[in-house]
Amino acid sequence: MQKCELLKQLKGITGRHLESISRFKELNETILNGQLNDKSWSINQCIEHLSRYADYYLPALEISIGKAKSIDCAVEYKSGWLGNYFAESMLPESPKSKRMSTFKSMNPFDGKIRSNVVEIFELQLKNLLKLLEISEHKSLNSPRIPITISPIIKLKPGDTFRFLINHNERHFLQAFTTLNGIEGKQQN
Repeated sequence: MQKCELLKQLKGITGRHLESISRFKELNETILNGQLNDKSWSINQCIEHLSRYADYYLPALEISIGKAKSIDCAVEYKSGWLGNYFAESMLPESPKSKRMSTFKSMNPFDGKIRSNVVEIFELQLKNLLKLLEISEHKSLNSPRIPITISPIIKLKPGDTFRFLINHNERHFLQAFTTLNGIEGKQQN
């Protein structure tokens, strides 16, 4: 796939996520903190989880893109096999997707939800869009970015964008499932 097309797709998904955040900003704390059951995450927990990943990956992407070689947008982008696996595994509709346990440091069940997490994540999404814009004229192949679970494993910046945005998509769907369930209960 051409790098321009990949970035266009990723920007489109991130734009949708920003629209979703606008919807969440309209909700009251009872709905944002409501859970469908004692094992499910609330909307705020979903957003806190995503924000914790953004806390790690956005600075890493900024450094990597800042150091990357200038390159034309029309070049072909080829995902690495491991990066592609991680990115694809985050898509809810992918055959590679599966239910996963999250790492303790990224688990919002720890009760440490920032009171303004929706606003924080909105700013992180805007920063992500800026990084995608800057990337139009940069290589998405290097320098590689260590993943959260092991500094030894490093992904191309393009695969890191794909993983992060697909991960966002996964948990936005989870947040909307929670919202629909809570709203459904309120109507009954």
